[in-house]
Amino acid sequence: MSLTRRLIEAHRLDAERAGLPLGAESEIALAPDHVIFGEAASTVIVPAFESLGVARAGVPVALVCADRHTTVVGFKQSVDLPRLQEWARRRGVWLSRPGNGGPDLVYRQRHAAPGRLVIAAGSRPPTCGALGMLGLASGALEVAAALAGTPVYRGPLTVLGVRLFGALGPWAGGQDVALELLHRLGPAGAAGAIVEYGGPGLASLGMADRVALAAHAVLLGAAASLFPSDEVTRDHLVALGRDTDWKRLEAEEGAEVDRSVDLDLSLVEPLVSPLEDPAGVRPVHGWGGTAIGQVVFGPRASFADLALAARMLAAQPVAAGVQVSVVPGSRQIEETAARDGITEALVRAGARVADVRRRGCASGCGPTSSRPGARAGIWPVRAAAPPPRSPDASATRASWSSSSSAISSPSTTWTIPRGCSSPGRRAPPRRPSARAFRGSTPSMPACAARC
Repeated sequence: MSLTRRLIEAHRLDAERAGLPLGAESEIALAPDHVIFGEAASTVIVPAFESLGVARAGVPVALVCADRHTTVVGFKQSVDLPRLQEWARRRGVWLSRPGNGGPDLVYRQRHAAPGRLVIAAGSRPPTCGALGMLGLASGALEVAAALAGTPVYRGPLTVLGVRLFGALGPWAGGQDVALELLHRLGPAGAAGAIVEYGGPGLASLGMADRVALAAHAVLLGAAASLFPSDEVTRDHLVALGRDTDWKRLEAEEGAEVDRSVDLDLSLVEPLVSPLEDPAGVRPVHGWGGTAIGQVVFGPRASFADLALAARMLAAQPVAAGVQVSVVPGSRQIEETAARDGITEALVRAGARVADVRRRGCASGCGPTSSRPGARAGIWPVRAAAPPPRSPDASATRASWSSSSSAISSPSTTWTIPRGCSSPGRRAPPRRPSARAFRGSTPSMPACAARC
């Protein structure tokens, strides 16, 4: 039996208990272990859950992440966050504070474990399948029902087995394997299927490579990605201090799948895919002579990606005319990179590293999940320590000049710009945006007071 079938059968409810008509085989009912969603989805999930009249969450673990970069309008988050905190406390839901990261990343670091089934709000399947568990994406209303303890219903799930052989060569990684599969199968090559990885070559893939493969499942149209729980998984959980969550889970020898693909990792070369045409995969050498103006390590970049970039840039700093922006995906990655000297090495080489607590800006001047390289909150090339945040730092404030509602003199107070206001409240002094460090002093971004 494949690992996918094992996990489905372990969480499947019989027709009578699930409320399905007797003899119905077109749907299966699954009992999730965990439910996760972000702040944006909470605006639908919370009212829907309350309408069900349930006092507490009906799953062992429910997690909501109040991540700043999901804020939609103005100071809406600062107004709604206390209410979300109070709701989570009353309903038995874990709340991750702003700046910790998105729900997928926080969940994978803190709660994901082999053998479990998680339901996540959104259209992208969660990447926790890299740890040997099944993660399915669902709509907000279905997530609210699952949060109340209602089964999740799915049609018959097919399994696409990917058998890996050999080992990756130099400069190739999990992203290249994902792009190679995209090149072979096409954008809908695994539509609605669960992609299950196996084979002798799997042991050569580290956790960062597996997460990258799971993150690219959406490009194939897959419902989820699933990896066995082996020694690589165990080492990863031990490093996170969660060794008790590990257990071995692997498919049976000769397990049957609906479709299968064999891939020799030693033949995978570094690949590039245009953002506007993900299916247009080409080898890196096919882009020879192309001018590069900006390089972005977005929130989905792993700690291993940042460490590799720092090691490369230590030998050859960022070239003139090229911007390198780094947006850590979570507080844990940011703090680990700072502790190990990676952040300092990146800044010294000419990269701009975002503060994870200030990487989102509702008015569009700061980096978000869709604009990871925007300016506000990103320190400039070779920037020194940030300016003082104390209200007494009048010398720093006096150097600003702006036509917007920012500081123009030592006696001027920080105010919240129109369109981002919260009645009766004033924004405290915040770290200025990167634009202030560029020699001249043009107008501040409208919401730099809170970036």
